[in-house]
Amino acid sequence: MSRYRFVSTMKAEGFPVRAACEAAEVSTSAYYDWTAKVAAGPTESEWDEALVVNEMHDVHAHHDDTYGSPRMTSELRRRGFCVNHKRTERLMAENGIVAKDGRRRKVRTTIPDVTAPPLPDLVRRDFSVGEPGRRTCGDITYVPTGEGWLYLASVLDLGSRRLIGFAMGERMPWELCRDAIDMAVSTRCGEVAGMLFHHDRGSQYLSQDFRGHCTKLGIVQSVGRVGSCLLTGQCSFGSSSPPVDSVDSGEKCLGRSTAFPSCSRQARHGLLMSHGHRPACRTRGRSVAAVGRAHV
Repeated sequence: MSRYRFVSTMKAEGFPVRAACEAAEVSTSAYYDWTAKVAAGPTESEWDEALVVNEMHDVHAHHDDTYGSPRMTSELRRRGFCVNHKRTERLMAENGIVAKDGRRRKVRTTIPDVTAPPLPDLVRRDFSVGEPGRRTCGDITYVPTGEGWLYLASVLDLGSRRLIGFAMGERMPWELCRDAIDMAVSTRCGEVAGMLFHHDRGSQYLSQDFRGHCTKLGIVQSVGRVGSCLLTGQCSFGSSSPPVDSVDSGEKCLGRSTAFPSCSRQARHGLLMSHGHRPACRTRGRSVAAVGRAHV
């Protein structure tokens, strides 16, 4: 509350104006000038600033609270407002308009198990397109939400660049990877005997429980070397998927409801693209070369 509003409140309660002004440490002439200004209504400059602030709120909401003062100034100028960076900074500070910090905290999803028996690298960094259903890879990524992290395990068919399995959870135990594999098995109609599954050295994948589950299904495990970015680039589709990235400020349930349709569409239609921008093969059981010859 300003001093002049305090004086007006005291006056309404029956106190003398002079005594109220002395208590607020303002002169009576200044108080009466203020009341005359209030009675006259907003000035033209105040109306102009109010319009600018209203437009700032619209830009802030339209761009998901990501615009700071530099981009806000450019956007306001593009919309026809005469502003400079100083005015924009002042109005944003006065009205509590603050951009979200775009820097993401990193989460360590690959925690190696140094006690686990070694597994061979059967892929040898060869992630080229081949026969669908023969070679797959998997990884765990994370989605930031307003309630914490949502973890996403995926299984990608290297032959068709098709997402054939995924699972989401608030934690990342070995069961998260198991659920993704089980969905891949269901997608392949159980035809996974001899299928190669390449992954990192995370403790979830190297655990005895997950190894036993793969052995039971007839899946052959393969482990990449430490620090290889190729596996992450192939499998961590969630961190670069716009529908999944859009749940930054939402809740975990919103993250699930947003990520699930996106992953389901990719799993159903095979919309993941290879690094060479080659369209995904939407067939199963035939090699990409065979599909190419069929269309010639």
